[in-house]
Amino acid sequence: MASIGNLRLGQVNSDGTISHPTAVACTLISPLDRDIDLKGISNGWVISGKKGHSHIVASTPVKLDFNNTKKSGVSAITQALDFICVQQNITTNISNPGDNIICLYRESGLSVLSYTATFNLAISTNLSTQRLDKYGNIKEEESAEEPKWHRSFRYYRLSQLAGDIYEAYRNLYLAFEVLAESCYPRGNNEREGAWVRRCFYEFHTSYNLSSFSPEYHPKPSEYLFGVLYEHVRCKLFHSRSVDAILPFYEIDASKIKDSYECLMGVWRHIGKRVLYVSSAGGVITYQGYRTLTDKAFTDVVDVVVTADPSPVTHEDTLVSPNNYKTIKLGNCRYAGEVNPGMVSIEATETNVSQLPQIYRLSLTAKDNLIAVSYIASGLCLEGVDRFRVRLNQRLIQGSQPKVEF
Repeated sequence: MASIGNLRLGQVNSDGTISHPTAVACTLISPLDRDIDLKGISNGWVISGKKGHSHIVASTPVKLDFNNTKKSGVSAITQALDFICVQQNITTNISNPGDNIICLYRESGLSVLSYTATFNLAISTNLSTQRLDKYGNIKEEESAEEPKWHRSFRYYRLSQLAGDIYEAYRNLYLAFEVLAESCYPRGNNEREGAWVRRCFYEFHTSYNLSSFSPEYHPKPSEYLFGVLYEHVRCKLFHSRSVDAILPFYEIDASKIKDSYECLMGVWRHIGKRVLYVSSAGGVITYQGYRTLTDKAFTDVVDVVVTADPSPVTHEDTLVSPNNYKTIKLGNCRYAGEVNPGMVSIEATETNVSQLPQIYRLSLTAKDNLIAVSYIASGLCLEGVDRFRVRLNQRLIQGSQPKVEF
């Protein structure tokens, strides 16, 4: 059966037959300090982990497809982490849920193992301007107002320090709320929702928030009120309602991330005009990034694996620094943009028996090393009929505030 080191992906009976053919493995932010074996936590899923191991596995006897395996398995793992925190005083979390995940599932009667890893590409830009008169002489800039400390700065900093997108959004919203209160104080008998709606309206009237709503939207302030307050802030801050946002319940936090990025833009746009904060620097457009990667990756990419256990370093230029055998996976293709600012490379290997225990899984372009996903315990593919790999490369605006957690 497939495994990561000594941690099986799935469960077997005492006679060696497979009892749990479906499994999900996630990386933890810190290794476990004891073995974990939990049953009955979530709809028949079994949660297992090993002392000192950086992965945790959820297995089920039900044969599921890829999407249901990922969604249900991660939900079971997060419930198990809640349980062991309360019952056993073990506090840890999934590291970058959705970015890095291993799924063992069934497809057309075959056992398929899917490996997903995400790499961040940070690109920084600097922008400077000069004012010239009609003769080409540099005109002196008018002195700008000096920013002063504001209470919203504290929540802004806590947001950037946050360990996950849910905590980050809560603090950034509080930074916005403090800024809004200092500009448009809430009336004594004014309901919170009515006050927030008024603030968005006033901010849009004074500073034009159209760039943060869909193009040609008739009421940008109403759009922002709905997206940032009604659909995220209220559901994230309130736990009693049925539709409350439960952190880490869903593996895909992209809606929260998109709202965070929008709110960050709104806060800095207003802060620049009200608090005189500096602009955050230049950006690479998603279209520009897509053009760059299309040119770099189309028809020249490979996913390469090796049993070389060498840890990854910034100086790496080879798939196998210790000259182990390397194997290029079959059916590799550049899938292009899968989300704004993210492109994907996919590979599928059907001749799985030729693959070694994998420690380094690399992305190359024209045989040049681009990125390496390191599996410290080694990934064994025993019993797997098909091996699928998806490597994502995400654009990180190096000169902009953090929006990935």
